[in-house]
Amino acid sequence: MRTPVILEEPIRRHYQAPESDLLVVAKEVVQRLLDAGHEAYLVGGSIRDMVLEDTPKDYDIATSALPKQVQKLFKKNVPVGIQFGTVMVLRKGYSYEVTTFRADGRYVDGRRPTEVIFATVVEDVERRDFTINGLLYNAETEEVIDYVGGLEDLDAKIIRTIGDPFERFGEDRLRMLRAVRFASRLSFALEDDTMKAIQQMAPRIHEVSGERIQQELMKILQGANPRRGVALLAETGLLKELIPAMEDVQTCLHRMERLEHHTERDETLSLAMLLFDLSRDDAEDFLQRYRFSNDHTKGTLTLLEQHPQLATFSEKSIAEQKKLVRQPYAHNLLLLGIDIATLQETPLESLHDMQRKLTNWTKDDLRPTPLFNGNDLKTWGYQPGPHFKEIIFALEVAQLEGHLTELIQAKQWLQEHFPKEV
Repeated sequence: MRTPVILEEPIRRHYQAPESDLLVVAKEVVQRLLDAGHEAYLVGGSIRDMVLEDTPKDYDIATSALPKQVQKLFKKNVPVGIQFGTVMVLRKGYSYEVTTFRADGRYVDGRRPTEVIFATVVEDVERRDFTINGLLYNAETEEVIDYVGGLEDLDAKIIRTIGDPFERFGEDRLRMLRAVRFASRLSFALEDDTMKAIQQMAPRIHEVSGERIQQELMKILQGANPRRGVALLAETGLLKELIPAMEDVQTCLHRMERLEHHTERDETLSLAMLLFDLSRDDAEDFLQRYRFSNDHTKGTLTLLEQHPQLATFSEKSIAEQKKLVRQPYAHNLLLLGIDIATLQETPLESLHDMQRKLTNWTKDDLRPTPLFNGNDLKTWGYQPGPHFKEIIFALEVAQLEGHLTELIQAKQWLQEHFPKEV
């Protein structure tokens, strides 16, 4: 049985939420449920964000109405998780998850309950993961209603499970990563018992699917405080479980601190900064184990493999420079290079040279239209063969270097460097 966690009397705090179209329509959905004789509240992370004066991106609604009753009240709906009591209500261009109050049955797979039991609002709150996510909002009275101490934990800036942390993490091991993500995003501390439970249960994170782990990791890396997120992963023992090949955590934290300077950062840059010290095989193993997309995997590995070329960028030929600058990951490669050079206190001149050329070279500079092709070579009497590829490659280099700009030049160059066999 779950440890009782419900307050004898709920805490109520008046809160007038800033109006937005998203909230106005959410209140309309709630009101229709109320008018039909059901209980209904805004619930969860949106209430946490409201109290923290952070604009919610969506609103979820909890209600005593059964799924079929919700569908009857709102003709535009999608039964996205009806087996768990959830109906997506579509209204005025917005969508809202409306879920029947429920209590979860036993968890056997570390992810989902074996059954869902429709229950009371108190039981519904009690099943949620963290106290700060267990808040209700009464749209009629404009009150935040707290049965689990979430308001106090918001004030104290603490992440605490609802009930026994070993039970909550045992139900869904991913909650350990979610605890780190919330603490990172909000700059909160992990409550002592919650921290101890994660530290003891960290090896069980491997029972979670790679895709779910990947999603939480990316939210940590792409959030406002990746340094704090990785530091907490290390402190809880989760980092060692997820990236056993990482040995120098402190240097990784310095990279995460640099990453925070990029307010808009590409996922591949974030991953490259995280995995920078790993061997290529270890980095690839990590990306495949946690099911990163082919684009993310290719982009991250490209950044890690090409980074050593940056130190000698200015020494390369113009053609080599252009080939490096024109590839799709060039901008992220430059950012990675600047961050690493800054941390290692190595010269930046070569990187500044690349930055100037990345800015100034045009598409035509980087990918000039070939002055001739294989068909032209055949027309001019060349016999087809493997040497065609060599000729076209050499032509591109000559054009990139700026040696050839007109067809008459190209023909003369061809005769000098690749004469026809007689």
